[in-house]
Amino acid sequence: MYQHLFVPLDGSAISAALTRQALDFAAAVGARVTFFHAVADFGATDAGALERSLDPAAFAQRLADEARAVLEPAEQAGAAAGIPWRALWAVSDHPHQAILQQAEKLGADLIFIASHGRSGLQRLVLGSETARLLAEARLPVLVARVAQD
Repeated sequence: MYQHLFVPLDGSAISAALTRQALDFAAAVGARVTFFHAVADFGATDAGALERSLDPAAFAQRLADEARAVLEPAEQAGAAAGIPWRALWAVSDHPHQAILQQAEKLGADLIFIASHGRSGLQRLVLGSETARLLAEARLPVLVARVAQD
């Protein structure tokens, strides 16, 4: 069935629940997991561009720290569950594109993503990375309905 799950995390309140569901699914099918976070490109802002120019090392550390904050709970859960896992991050203002690129590059065979439950006007105004991903994905996507803890 599935051997490599690609699990995008955004640091929202539902990330922990999505992580648990993904690890449970991975255990059931004998798959490994890659946790992924797309860090917003702060360098595209005026303040970020200035920081990147004045102190590139501090700028890079800021991005890495943000990614670590999102990925560390998933890493701990993966280790506790005994599921083979890895964690990656990339800088992107278009998370759905970064997710698709990394999942395909790594040879994942299923993207396991959460639905944020937006609908109607809220979805139209705020958009949905999940909807964008579904529209462009060439590999299977499992959209998990995740209740916030």
